[in-house]
Amino acid sequence: MTKRLVEIPDELLVAAQAALGTATMKDTINRALMNSVSEAEHELDKALQFGSTFDTSGNESAWR
Repeated sequence: MTKRLVEIPDELLVAAQAALGTATMKDTINRALMNSVSEAEHELDKALQFGSTFDTSGNESAWR
């Protein structure tokens, strides 16, 4: 793990803490990062599921 020095607007941190229900800056940032990754993974899963619904069985000649 790497320590980082970043500037975070106080108002944004307070708003994020309220939205996420966290008490400390560290917990708030960790939860926000985990939520972002989880949301991105969920969106990717949805896209892959959507893509798998297409019937490509009649397109063999298109790839030749």
